[in-house]
Amino acid sequence: MPQLDDIEPQDDRDLAESCLKGVQKHCKRLFNKHHNILFVYIKVRVGDGEDAKDLTQETMLRAYRGLEGFSWDSSFKTWLFSIAKNQCIDYVRRKQAKKRTGNEIRIEANDGMADIIDESIKSDSHAIIEKKEAMDIVNAAIRQLPKRQREVLQLRQQGFSYDQIKDKLKIKKSSVGTNLTAALKNLKALLEKHYKDKNK
Repeated sequence: MPQLDDIEPQDDRDLAESCLKGVQKHCKRLFNKHHNILFVYIKVRVGDGEDAKDLTQETMLRAYRGLEGFSWDSSFKTWLFSIAKNQCIDYVRRKQAKKRTGNEIRIEANDGMADIIDESIKSDSHAIIEKKEAMDIVNAAIRQLPKRQREVLQLRQQGFSYDQIKDKLKIKKSSVGTNLTAALKNLKALLEKHYKDKNK
């Protein structure tokens, strides 16, 4: 019969406490538990896969360094994602600053898409979702959108401005905003349905 000391911790708080005591395998388990879904969240916000990898690692490092001072007023996951969100905000600001100085950087605000995917994917409390699987879920939902909404959303996510989308699709600028709003609303509904059905 296993002794209490032999039981491996599974809860985030137990893993964190063990990590702070120097048990490296529990540090690894704690951060690996959230790594993939965190990467997806960051990837959606920043667009670039390589930068998302770097920001994911930086987020993990900051969380590790701040673990001792974490008060547990929220869940570990919520705290981790708040660090990631701040990392992404800083990233966007740096890129936009470079863009203003004349460097050729294509990055625009994501119009709330990351927040939608954040709500839908991050709420899946079961799971380590593989990066490819999670992005496949998002892409599959996007493919279900009406053609015009899908086109506007995809161009916007690629960094095109409203004016550029208007010219490319030969539609009114107001139609860009209307279709984008509808696309985000429908995308949120599709993702919520997916995760609701998955957790039945």
